[in-house]
Amino acid sequence: MLNNPKIHSCKVYNSEKDKGAINWGKTIKRSTPFKSGNSWIYTDFIRRHNINHDENELTLIHKWSIKQAIDLLSFISDDFPLLTDDFDTQLTIDDVKDIALKLYPKITKDREIYIINLILQLINEKSEFDLSAIYTKNFNLIWEKALQKTLGHNEFLKNKIPKVKWNDVITITEALHISPTLNAASPEVDIIFQTESELHILDAKYYDIFNNKSRPGLTDLWKQFYYGQAYKAILEIDEIPHNGFVFPCYMPKSDYFIKKFASVEFFVNLKNGSHNKLTEIPAYVASLQLVLDAFIYSESIQNKYLTEIVNN
Repeated sequence: MLNNPKIHSCKVYNSEKDKGAINWGKTIKRSTPFKSGNSWIYTDFIRRHNINHDENELTLIHKWSIKQAIDLLSFISDDFPLLTDDFDTQLTIDDVKDIALKLYPKITKDREIYIINLILQLINEKSEFDLSAIYTKNFNLIWEKALQKTLGHNEFLKNKIPKVKWNDVITITEALHISPTLNAASPEVDIIFQTESELHILDAKYYDIFNNKSRPGLTDLWKQFYYGQAYKAILEIDEIPHNGFVFPCYMPKSDYFIKKFASVEFFVNLKNGSHNKLTEIPAYVASLQLVLDAFIYSESIQNKYLTEIVNN
């Protein structure tokens, strides 16, 4: 007699090309894996689709450029068939141009800048914006270093800022297994220098105050306030140092260097409904071109800075 055959339940899956990156966290949590040989695999994936508007537009023009590139390759060889399903697009050249020129001044990732540049070359359209260090993701470091060198940053004064150290009660921390912290730390002053009459403390900032309307957060504001109070006490000077935030800017006139566009007021509310102003810290925009040129050619612009802030 023949043995009864073993019955296996099988599921048939159609292979489809999905869009979006796999969200492995949600996939593992919500989907059931299947045994394949000695391994467990997932046949259903949860994918990410929550990309913001700018990223979506960048993807659209990226797909358009790939389609155009494949079209051009088809003139050379038949070995590159056009995959219309994967790269189908309804964008016109004018659409691509408008999107690219809109995104160009806002993007900060190197690879995105490179893609936009290639796309603009593909449509034979020179960008309205010069490719500059301002568009690199580490521009904040370049901006700080350039201001330090051109304004005469004083490292000796910087090191006068108070250090902060945890003094652990060793018997207690060891008994409770609290990790020790032995190294002393101090706040990092971006730019500090002293003239005959005044101490200057500047915070180099790179926020997109033009497009995204972003400004320094409360922690940065209080840090700069602290610098002024700390150095006034340390150096035993009568007046609070000249504090300020400095943002890069393409100036409308080539002879402009630094302009005050706002100030941050620190105050406390009084019982009678009025408020007592403690201090006010100015916020400046400074010429990107002038600062970087002076940085490259090792020129000082400290005197120009002193002259222009007096007139602001």
